[in-house]
Amino acid sequence: MEFEGALIQEKGVTFAIAVVENGLFYNSDDYINQVRDKFVPYFPNVPIVLVSKDRKGRPVYHGRTELTLFLAGLDYRKIDWKRYNAS
Repeated sequence: MEFEGALIQEKGVTFAIAVVENGLFYNSDDYINQVRDKFVPYFPNVPIVLVSKDRKGRPVYHGRTELTLFLAGLDYRKIDWKRYNAS
């Protein structure tokens, strides 16, 4: 599995963001949660927000409301992204 993600610490809260394929959020919540669960080994014990891009290239977040609202106010390009690889 290879993906881009970030671990964010803000105001005493630590959470992760994982980039997923465009269109994922059109699936059921059960399916989205199955995808989210695949990132738990990389980000244990923290909430995970998934991010995709809409048709106009803007980030769209899926996760805890307070975290998605926080991320919506950030410049996506300024997040310290890292590439994760696993065999």
